Amino acid sequence: MLRYAPRRSHEIRLAFAALAGCIGAIATSCISPIPAVDPQSPPFHGRSQPELQELELGRSHYIAKCSGCHSLYLPSRGDAVYWRGWVDKMAERAAIAPEERQRILSYLGVVCAPPVAARVQP
Repeated sequence: MLRYAPRRSHEIRLAFAALAGCIGAIATSCISPIPAVDPQSPPFHGRSQPELQELELGRSHYIAKCSGCHSLYLPSRGDAVYWRGWVDKMAERAAIAPEERQRILSYLGVVCAPPVAARVQP
């Protein structure tokens, strides 16, 4: 019969606690700051199921294609004109197909910042 000394048992419990902490940290860091396509949130409310599916594909393409070379930028960083310029500039470099490009732009257009002219000036 194997018996663990109290000190050894304490070390094992500490190791398990540390492992659980690491797993928790990893799990919470996997939550994307990129807005999810949620039919209940204002940008997506009232849209048809096919439109929501297309927007979800656009989000997926944005995450997959754009995170291959750099960290993702929040869509609120710019308006639709800003994003069209960047997506057009990066499309060839990131091997973005025309239909992927359109889906990415549709998604970003829904969740991006309002046009500069529509923003409230301080």
